[in-house]
Amino acid sequence: LVKEITKLANEDSDLFRLQVDETDIYNFKAWIKGPDGTPFAGGFFEVALEFTQGWPAKAPLASFVTKVFHANVSCTGAICVSSLQKDWQTSWGITDVLNVICSLLIHPNPDSALNEEASELMHERYDDYYRIATLWTKVHASFIPPCF
Repeated sequence: LVKEITKLANEDSDLFRLQVDETDIYNFKAWIKGPDGTPFAGGFFEVALEFTQGWPAKAPLASFVTKVFHANVSCTGAICVSSLQKDWQTSWGITDVLNVICSLLIHPNPDSALNEEASELMHERYDDYYRIATLWTKVHASFIPPCF
């Protein structure tokens, strides 16, 4: 874990950056840049990652710290995506975890919702969903973190 964190902390990805507290390598932050072509474009989303002693056999806990209007993200920031739960692969690393979260911003799954309102809007009035998600991005995710 330390080796991968050190490598990623020194890389400049266009999609995400790590913010590591050297006193606690099992809990750290990542910043994810909202993907172009989505209502999250232009936003920067803080994600908390918590790795347990069981890593890599057990997926890390990931949650959004930044508020986001998304079908698969609860009001507390919890993330619902099978890749970080039942479909976890022990060969995956931190980059894979962050890529899964980035992909979720591009391809929400309204049929596996933690946010029923966002899910319903995606199914019934997609333009309203997109408008609200864009507004939330402007309100809550416009801060550009120093690591970008």
